This record gives sequence, structure tokens and C-alpha cells, in this order.
Amino acid sequence: MPTALALGDCWLADRTVVTDAGSPSGFRFESSYQKVDSIYTSLLSRETDNPEAQAAIVPRLVKLLPIQKTSPRLGLLARERKTFVGWPSISGDTVAYIPYPAALGGWTPKNVPSFDRVIAANRARLRSLAMRWSRLDPRNSNAHETLAVILEASGELQAQPVSALKEIELARFQLSNGGITDADNRFLRELRLGNTHVRLLVRVGRFSHAGLLADTLLTLTPPHKLDPEKLDGVMDLLGGLAALRGRPAKLMSFHELLSDKVRVRLKSEEIIALPPLLGADVLRLTTYAIFGIRRDSIAEITQRISDNVAALFPQSRVEDVRAAILIRPLTLAAPGAGPLITRRLPPGDNAFISALQALAGGDRRTAKTHLANLERQRAEFAPGEITIDAVYGESWLKAAVGDTSRAIAQLDNAFRSLGASLPAVLGDPVQAASLVRAMLLRSRLATDRGDSVTALSRASAVQALWGKGDPDVVASLGFARLR
Repeated sequence: MPTALALGDCWLADRTVVTDAGSPSGFRFESSYQKVDSIYTSLLSRETDNPEAQAAIVPRLVKLLPIQKTSPRLGLLARERKTFVGWPSISGDTVAYIPYPAALGGWTPKNVPSFDRVIAANRARLRSLAMRWSRLDPRNSNAHETLAVILEASGELQAQPVSALKEIELARFQLSNGGITDADNRFLRELRLGNTHVRLLVRVGRFSHAGLLADTLLTLTPPHKLDPEKLDGVMDLLGGLAALRGRPAKLMSFHELLSDKVRVRLKSEEIIALPPLLGADVLRLTTYAIFGIRRDSIAEITQRISDNVAALFPQSRVEDVRAAILIRPLTLAAPGAGPLITRRLPPGDNAFISALQALAGGDRRTAKTHLANLERQRAEFAPGEITIDAVYGESWLKAAVGDTSRAIAQLDNAFRSLGASLPAVLGDPVQAASLVRAMLLRSRLATDRGDSVTALSRASAVQALWGKGDPDVVASLGFARLR
């Protein structure tokens, strides 16, 4: 079994893309995920009652088979340093991944109905495998965690005989009973399982419980010699929890360890690492932006980044690098700092940025046109498949141009589908903070319309999550409007 597993793992890790005139895109992946699946499945069929084999193979199948719409296969055409994205689709009885250049719209699935069928089949198949593993080895924390992740993807969050919440609670219980003596691994497991538990509590609307558990997790002490390769993931998990609790100071303390790891993607799809001086400012700017605080500091940091880019990069690259750095934080900052901040960005084909810039220029009609274009682009996706940062930004912008009804509809659809939304809701600080700010926006819109029931409901959720946050975050909430 070890030799076959190693071969499957090698093919699974292979991102090589080659040209192929017979492919619809003109390219194909050099290794076949279908063959990897065959290897793992064949091994598993011979070891159906062996818990150790289940523990070795089922997690590999979870990694291989997408159960979310955010799970494409990434590829690389090495000689041209081009990034490719491949989405699964069904061709006959075969699942195929066809790579498309990321720079030419590869991030959008080409056949959404086919992709949906692949995901549904994968969820059902993996659910069955994970159920069998957890029954064969009920004391295995990994088995319960794996089942929880699959049940979450399927929307089985609570109340069923088997649910994601019950399984993650079992996973945490089994971990607490011991079995892991290595400090690094134990810390990582406690943090990951706890983060998943918090996320599930948020998705079912148990905000007070989620906040208390998040506070407990934020007291965990990382090992002094944590593996550097695991640092980014740990900081994302801790940062998401800090953002959920309204604690930018805590988030920035985590960011101090990441200033030399910040990377941005240029229009050419080239990914570059930023000097630590720039990296620190980007992280600080993003933190202020997602919490909607320190408007003056946002302007100052933006100017400093602009000046430092001009000093640190060749003139021919300055505009490209500056735009790559600022697009994300400044679009996140617009609801708090105002749309004028986006005038620092170059015009382009991004409908949301174009709408913000039109509003900054006082042209609400053009802003509405860009927002309508954006809605058409999203037509293939259910509300729960749109990340909450996008929902919040677009809803705020709709309200700002006077389309309050559409803003309310978008927010309400997102909240109704929170139980079925993508697990990325706590995947990073941006998502966590955007969720709370979206609830705050909905509360304010309800107040303006005299809808006290909705206003108080959303304000209560915000209070549960950010009510004991850092002073500048609490001051930004403005609950006096609700009384």
C-alpha cells in the first residue's frame, strides 16, 4: 500500500499543465485526478474494515474530491510561468478537469450545472466513507472531524441524527482524551477543531456561544518553535477569531509575524513578495479597512504605500505593483472611509471598483449600471456561494446609491443562506469582520425603515460578537440609533 499511496500522492501534487490541441482550452493537466481516485479507491476497497487504512486514505480522497465551489484544480505552465485553473465537469461517466488560463477568466467555472453534479456526487460519496470510518474507529478525532466537514458542506449542521455540530464536538472531546503528545500538533489540532466549532455556531446563529468559544481559543499559546510552513495557516485561524470578536489590536499582533510573507498577484498573474516595510503597511491598512475604523490612518497609510512603491520598484512596474497592493484594502475600506478613497485606484474592468469610482464622482446612475452588470455576473451563484465580504460591500454600495430595497434583499438572502454558505466565513479576518459589519448594516437599514424587530435582532448579534471588542470598534457601532 505505501508504494501505491506514494504514486497517488505524487500525481495529486502535480500541477504541471501542457499544451494539447485536442482540449477545448488548448491545454491539459499532465497528471490525471481520475487515476489518483482509482488508486485510492482500489486500496480502500481491499481494506474496508481496517481503521488504519481508512485513516490513511479517506483524508486523501477529501483532498482530491471537491465538495465546494471554491475548489478548482490549480496548474502551472512552467516555461511561461502562467497560472491555470481547472474546474471539474462530467463527460460521459468521467470527471474531467480542463485547465484555462487564470488571466483569461479561468477563475469562473465553464459548466456550472455539470460542476454542481460533481460536487453533489462527491459529497454523497465522501459522507458514506467518513461515516464508515467514524463507526470503525469512534475514538479517532480525525474521523469525526472529517465527517463534520463533509456534513457541513452538505448543509447538515444540527438537529439531524448525525450533524456537523455533533461530530465536531465529538472530535474535540476525543482530542481532549489524549493521544497527541507533540506540542505543535496538539496546538494545531485544538485550534483547527475549535475554529470549525466556532464557524458552525455562527452559521446556526448561536453568536454568544461562538463568541465565548472564540475568546477561549484566542488564549491558546502557540509553541515557541512552530513550524514556519504552518505559520500562515495558524495566523489566518487566529486572525479570523480576533476579527470575529472585534479585536484589531490582537489581529495586528498576529500580523507582526507575517510582514515578510505578504504577496500580491500582478495583472500578468505573476506573484511577487513584498518587502517587509510594505508588507507591514498592507496588513495594517487591511486591518483598519475591514473594521471600518481609523479613516485618517487609512489615508496616511495609503499614501505611504504609494510613496514606498515608487521608491522600491522600477518605474516601469510602479503602477502595476501599486494597483495590485491597494485594490483589495481600498475596496474593503470604502464603506468606512468613503468611496473617494478608490480614486487612488486605476480604472479597469472590475465592475465593483467602477461603481465605487462612479459614486465618488457623484454619478449614481453609472454606479447603478455597474452594479447591475455585477449582478448579472453573479447570476449563476446561489446567495450562500457569494463570499460575505462581497455581499457586504455590494449591499453597502447599493444603499449608498439609493437602492436600499436591493441592498436589504441581498443582505437578507445572505443571512437566510448562512447555514448553507461557504465554510470560508471564518477562513480569514476579512470574512469574519465582513459578516459582523453586514449584520450591522442590516440593522441600520432596518432602523431607517422603522423595522425595529429586524434592527434589534441584527444589533443583538453584533453586540454578542463585537460588544466587548476594542474601544474604537465598539465606538463605531452606534447602537444609540436603535434606541
